[in-house]
This record gives sequence, C-alpha cells and structure tokens, in this order.
Amino acid sequence: MLIFTGKVFSYLLLSVCFVGFSEHFIIPATAQIQSDSRVITTITGKDLVHPTLSPNGKFLAYAEVLVQKSVENTAVRILNLDTKKSILLIDDKTAAKYKTYKSFVSDMEWSRADRLSITISDGDVDSTTLTFNPGTQKLIGTKFLEPGSSMVQQEKLLGQIRSVFPKVNAEALQNGIYRYQVLANGVVLIPGKLFDQEDNLWAFDISNKSVKKLLVNQDPLVKSLLSKDHPLKVVYSSAQRTILIVYAHASYERGNNPLYILEDGQLRLSNAYQQLYDVSVNFKGDRIAYCYWKNGKRQIIVKTLK
Repeated sequence: MLIFTGKVFSYLLLSVCFVGFSEHFIIPATAQIQSDSRVITTITGKDLVHPTLSPNGKFLAYAEVLVQKSVENTAVRILNLDTKKSILLIDDKTAAKYKTYKSFVSDMEWSRADRLSITISDGDVDSTTLTFNPGTQKLIGTKFLEPGSSMVQQEKLLGQIRSVFPKVNAEALQNGIYRYQVLANGVVLIPGKLFDQEDNLWAFDISNKSVKKLLVNQDPLVKSLLSKDHPLKVVYSSAQRTILIVYAHASYERGNNPLYILEDGQLRLSNAYQQLYDVSVNFKGDRIAYCYWKNGKRQIIVKTLK
C-alpha cells in the first residue's frame, strides 16, 4: 500500500513554479547514478535506524534498536558531524516508559535547528511525540497522539482541496487522501488519478490555488513508484533535484528500498547501496545519510552530496 504520511517533512522545499494548472510532465529514465562522494562518518556496531540530518547538516539524529529480555526497546543519539562526539538524548529507560508491548521510534524530524521531534510508538495503537532542544538536551514538549487523529487531518485537507480545486476527481481524491505528504512550504503531494486516467504524483499549492504533475505514468519505473503496494516518500526537493525513496519492504524486513533522483527532467535509480533501508538529506542538499543493511544489522554512513 502506498501510504504518504501526513507528518510535515521540515526543510523539504518543492521549489517549482506553479502557474495555474500545468500540463508539464517529466519523462523518467532508468539509468543508474552515483549521488555522493566524500565520506563524512560511518556509524556501526548496533542496529541503527531513522537517520535524520539537521537542517544545516552538522548534526545527525538516529535511533538504536534494542532487544531487552526479548522485548524491543530503543534509544536516540545525536552525533556532531564536525567533532564526531555523540550525546544520548533518550535512553532505554526513558523510552521504555512509553511502551505497551514494545517501544520504538516511528518518526523523527527537525522542524528547525533547535527543535527535534521524536515519535515513539508503544507497539500497539498509541504514540507519543517528544520535542527537544538538541543543544540543551531539554525536553520542551510532549504530545500524545490519539488513534484516529490523522483521519481528522485528512478530512480537513480533503475539504480544502475540494474547495480550491473543484475539477479534482472527488472519488479518486477520497481514495488517495490517506497517502498524502505535506512539505514544509505547505505543498501537498498526493498520488492517484486525480485529474485524468493515469496515475500521477500531484503537487497541490493550496495557498496559490495551483497544481502540478510531478510524475507521469508512462514508464514501468514510474508505475512502480506510484504503485499502491509500497509507501513512497519525498526526502528532498529543490528546483534542481528531487529525491524519493520507495519503502518496498516492511520496517523489520531486510531488503532494498530503492532510491530515485529526479534531475534535469530525468528520473534515475541510485545505485548507492544494494540493500538500502532509509535515507535523509539536509536542507541545503549537500549531505546525505544512508542507512543500509550489512551483516544482519543496519548501519549509517553520511556523505557529501554532489
């Protein structure tokens, strides 16, 4: 199932020109490319997930997967990429307070340089978001996420889009609204047959009352990206480049989650790693953190991005 999260991916910018309704579309290519160069750091030794670069790319937050008495738990660290010194932001005892069956990080994001939000799942239906000032390590906010709260957000967004874009296919929008993603500049991404008979990735700029196609279902590669079988996430976007990852495997499964780079009108498949798990790109787009499987564990490597 292709599920777009409603969580705001801060510091992702979709710097495209919206002028009314655009018929412009991008024809993808399947060529593989290398997207990185110099290695900044590598983190190994434990099972590591959720690499999350700060907006300036100087800090990396990540979670450790811990198994304690056959129960999954977690811890969260922040690494200074300049000094290579790390701090323990959330220890296993703190994380265990939020578990029902287990405790694990389900989401992590920097909303700004001094704000890091970490969502911890209880292993059942509830989650809690903890917001920190990473510099002081001070917890400045705790928010319990009630089950069904995302549905309220979806219904609100559904009404806004229908009001601003009356030509949208109402049935297709209803079916696709739960797969949406909101970027930091307010642009809403929704895949589906919203204006024609082909699946596309649509970018809605509600405030400017404009919409744009980002992908067109004319190629097997794009069809796989827009498939409802796997979640798709835009991890970075600028006027020159958009980076997407397809979560082809469940979070606990070993395997490759393919990374795609949309650049110069071409959609390319990155060949950075054969078993990529996750990826993060900073706001400037000059650093990338890969999380990939090796010897049964996930490790992280941070590189410069060309």
